[in-house]
Amino acid sequence: MTAEERAPAAGFDLKLGPLHYRFIPGDDWGGEQVRALAGHLAGALPPTAPDRIVRIARTEPAPGESAWQRHDSPLGTISYHTGSPAAAWTATASPELPAFRYQFPWALLIADCARRSGAVVHAGFAARNGRGLLFLAPPGGGKSTTLASVPAGWAVLSDDAALVWPEHGGWQASPLPSWTTMTAAASPEAGQRFDPGRQCAISGLLVLAKEPAVSIAPLTPLEAAPHLYRALNEYPATVLTDLPLQEHFFRTACAMARALPCWRLGLPRGADFWPRLDALIGARP
Repeated sequence: MTAEERAPAAGFDLKLGPLHYRFIPGDDWGGEQVRALAGHLAGALPPTAPDRIVRIARTEPAPGESAWQRHDSPLGTISYHTGSPAAAWTATASPELPAFRYQFPWALLIADCARRSGAVVHAGFAARNGRGLLFLAPPGGGKSTTLASVPAGWAVLSDDAALVWPEHGGWQASPLPSWTTMTAAASPEAGQRFDPGRQCAISGLLVLAKEPAVSIAPLTPLEAAPHLYRALNEYPATVLTDLPLQEHFFRTACAMARALPCWRLGLPRGADFWPRLDALIGARP
């Protein structure tokens, strides 16, 4: 099936964690963007009404409407209505950011997720038998290398970024288009599409540390919160959108650190630590 067949003129529906977006082309340029989204991302048609109906066109919303909020950044121009699902995407990422993963209304997603007490976290996410673990580390800290060693029985949902939000007294996570080879493999040419609609309950957090032997030590909420706060602030899309959400990220980091068990995972290069993670979260078959 071609990208054009996957993106009819009526638009493209996308599940993003707890959010349901519908992208509608408003002109030929908007149609190109919708086809690009449909070519790279797995669409979905949730039974609920869309949280956002995003019109993609070069024309701006009518000026003078106080209910519209506009956000400009190197990742594009987004305007969204505060009293309805309406939103407008009128410019994509600057030419200096050509990769597809930048061509996405990140400011809208981050703002909408914050309104649901969630955020984008710079972390890997792997799951086994419905139990998920977030892997936290600074850039170059070993997230992708660690998750590349995942054994059978585990599924890597993302090795770079996840959307997190509170739900039913716990926390959920779903993958996001990332800066890694996982997204490169999901393309029309490869015959695959990245699916940001998958979600799983978070059973715990792991802070990665390079050490000479495998070790697992519990972290208190006070020790874990700074690692989470850093991870909520440092994702490239979050940095580039420059939304004023630092207080929200601080509160989110504290809430997650209090609600979820946290461990420091010491890792030597090439170590087999996965059996210990099975036992850690009680995810054995």
